[in-house]
Amino acid sequence: SSQACIKCPVGSYNPLTGQSTCSKCFPGSYCDTIGATSGKSCPAGTYNPNEGSVSSQACIKCPVGTHYPFTDGSVYFPGW
Repeated sequence: SSQACIKCPVGSYNPLTGQSTCSKCFPGSYCDTIGATSGKSCPAGTYNPNEGSVSSQACIKCPVGTHYPFTDGSVYFPGW
């Protein structure tokens, strides 16, 4: 039997060569493809507090009276 490198599963990524593991996508992002080299950021106005998300549907709209102007989308801030 032959051995080969295995692509990272959805929900994880690896940006470097020669690694033995993949990392879960960080909060504020999602990894929706096999073999991802980075996570995709949640759109402005949404957030995602969880790691390892596999779809943009994990990005939640900020509640009324709050906003999230940044692109990492890991938390949201109360409105002023």
